[in-house]
Amino acid sequence: MRGGTFPLICLDGAEAASGGNGEAITPPAQSAAAGPPYDRLMRLPEVLRLCALSRSTLYNKVAKGLFPKQVRLGENIVAWYESDILAWLHNPT
Repeated sequence: MRGGTFPLICLDGAEAASGGNGEAITPPAQSAAAGPPYDRLMRLPEVLRLCALSRSTLYNKVAKGLFPKQVRLGENIVAWYESDILAWLHNPT
């Protein structure tokens, strides 16, 4: 996929349904107590910009357990869950 658009992934790991035009179908509204039903995936360049870390520092922190682990999307493709990155930004270690 190009242009920074990634599929929405349900918290249970299933991919969100897609309409005929390729856009994700909006799920019914849930109460705020239920939490977000979907978590966006962020690729490395976006994570580096948001966290203001170098690539080597980020991977060193991942190896030491000080940064959220990436999710493997393919043989050479990884991403991070946006909620994990935002939680880390609120309490970086």
